[in-house]
Amino acid sequence: RRAEADMLHFPDIFRIVRYEDLTANCLNMMKELAEFVGLVFEDTLLIVDDMPSPTWRQLLPDRKGISSFYNRDPGTVDSKSVGVYRFFLNPEEIAEIEAVTSRYLEKYGYNDN
Repeated sequence: RRAEADMLHFPDIFRIVRYEDLTANCLNMMKELAEFVGLVFEDTLLIVDDMPSPTWRQLLPDRKGISSFYNRDPGTVDSKSVGVYRFFLNPEEIAEIEAVTSRYLEKYGYNDN
């Protein structure tokens, strides 16, 4: 809801980007985003800084994190993590999230496959 409100109030500076769209074609999405914010696209925009952030092990010490399911180069964006939540959330947790967010899931094309 917050993202939609921001888009309504600040359409020239706010844009919603689906992670799936970013991972499906990172280069084109980053070119679009650079243009949207008024930057000249450079390959350096594709580099993900190695900034310290909490890991899944710190946030959920009793569960496996996303990166536990496949080998991933640090600082990369790829589609391998799309849908991985199904492996570490139980069906009840998924159902609760889907019930609360169903309107947005449908609106943004997150239909259950």
